[in-house]
Amino acid sequence: MPLATTYREDLGYYLRHYRAALDLTQMEAASRFGVNPSYWSLLESNRRTPSPKLAKALADATGAPLEIMLNLRSPKRRPIARKG
Repeated sequence: MPLATTYREDLGYYLRHYRAALDLTQMEAASRFGVNPSYWSLLESNRRTPSPKLAKALADATGAPLEIMLNLRSPKRRPIARKG
């Protein structure tokens, strides 16, 4: 069952709520997905984008849309304004 109950365009939001729902530390969550805890921290702070394989696993576990896990939609990204 998905853990996400509201829609947000923020990878870190889903990861933090996933950890909280399962009462995991960053180290424990990172271990579940086979990544370094410091990398997990960067994911939670929206400073890194996971690989497609990891993004799929994270989306399945958290209930978040895959495009958010791939950082295709992010509140920090702005469209490029083009003249013409």
